[in-house]
Amino acid sequence: MKRSYAGLFVLLIAMALPATALAASSTAVAGSMLVHGQIVVATDGSVQSYTLDHRDRLPGYVTKLLDSNISAWRFEPVQRDGTPVVAKARMSIRLVAQRKNDGNYAVRIIGQWFGSHKADASPSQSVRYKDRRKPQYPLKALKQHVAGTVYVVARINRQGNVDKAAVEQVNLRTQGTPARMRRWRLLLADSALSAARNSTYEIPTTGPEMHKSHWTVRYTVDYTLGDEDHAYGQWVAFIPGPQHEIGWLDADDRMAGSANAMPSGALQMASVNRLQLLGQPGS
Repeated sequence: MKRSYAGLFVLLIAMALPATALAASSTAVAGSMLVHGQIVVATDGSVQSYTLDHRDRLPGYVTKLLDSNISAWRFEPVQRDGTPVVAKARMSIRLVAQRKNDGNYAVRIIGQWFGSHKADASPSQSVRYKDRRKPQYPLKALKQHVAGTVYVVARINRQGNVDKAAVEQVNLRTQGTPARMRRWRLLLADSALSAARNSTYEIPTTGPEMHKSHWTVRYTVDYTLGDEDHAYGQWVAFIPGPQHEIGWLDADDRMAGSANAMPSGALQMASVNRLQLLGQPGS
């Protein structure tokens, strides 16, 4: 049986979270932080080395927690032509801080995401935006000061259009009643899906992906209010939404890692070769 190596250590600390984080409901995680870095995996699947981006901006208790966990991770060994090889990839790690009854906070890792370990891939081997439509901030959500992040998955056909799209999760940074938060998640999800379906894409023209009939991509849409401070290494409010199963996804396009930990920015192709963490929790 595969043992879970991630999330082995939980840190109990006394800390101060921003007011927006403390406004989260008692049933939600109080605060969240997304940390980026790079990892090198040895031929036996152990961690050979790693670096954390802007380590100097991270609280000391966060780096202590990450150092304790990452060194214990084990991966499915990466092979090339049947021979195990050393692999390097980008990584993102989602941490959460939950208030305990004694007033302290328990900080733990809830998800990890790893990029491709193929360093020789060119842009022509990937799906890229051709005409990206910017999502419109829903007026009702904006008036109610609702902020959050939508995790989108889309299937691109050979014409560069979206033939299927869905939302895997919507995380909020604004507290409300359960009914209000359900409506807010729907508003943000509908906006993100509308933009996805009206965007067009360049498809792979070289490499092993070029002859496929379709490609699955993921990306995040962040709805941020003007007064939010998202400086790297700071805690932000975090009210995770339910994770939705997407029935039309192919087996090879299932999420490798946690949607919560997926970095914002460029499209992420689901079929690229990513590191596989053994027994990853929170995914």
